[in-house]
Amino acid sequence: MIVTLIGNNNLYKLDLQEDSEGDYWLTDDYGKKIANIIVENRVCYFKNTSESRIVSESDLLEKTELFFSRRMDKDSAAKTTLTNYSSFNVVVRSSKLYYLLFCVPSFEILNKYQISVDMRELVIGSDPNSCQICFNSKYLLNSHAKISKSDNVYVLQNFDWQYGTFLNNVQIKDKAVRLSNGDVIFIMGLKLILVGNYL
Repeated sequence: MIVTLIGNNNLYKLDLQEDSEGDYWLTDDYGKKIANIIVENRVCYFKNTSESRIVSESDLLEKTELFFSRRMDKDSAAKTTLTNYSSFNVVVRSSKLYYLLFCVPSFEILNKYQISVDMRELVIGSDPNSCQICFNSKYLLNSHAKISKSDNVYVLQNFDWQYGTFLNNVQIKDKAVRLSNGDVIFIMGLKLILVGNYL
């Protein structure tokens, strides 16, 4: 299972192989431990700690300062089972931000999509009627992102401000970003790699 923690401008991943057993941590860019993942008897858990915990949708409405002062230590030892395609809201004390924890299988379903010579744009989203690449996820907008092509130059544009689009593990916001061969696009469980005229 691949466990991904997604926040503003941040994407942290942990790839747990099927036979993984033990105590693992998602760490930030500086190596600081931010989320504890435990695997016991082939079952994966998120363990609440004094640094991070899973919160409900209603908790997301509270101001983060109030949440940290009152709730972080409550049930700090609680564990939540993680399964493929499960998702949870996580609050991290040190950053005072809410994150989305998203789980997908470690194996990848490979599909090859050829970008035609006359293609001008390729829309990625959850609406099969308006998207050339459709991925069924409650976290994707109908039209989540777009790849445009002009003079054999590919450009990626994000339309979602909440969960975003990541290019090589860096979140892109409101600007169009030029793509290069080998670039990896990640959108809430969907992974696209640009190789020549193929995704």
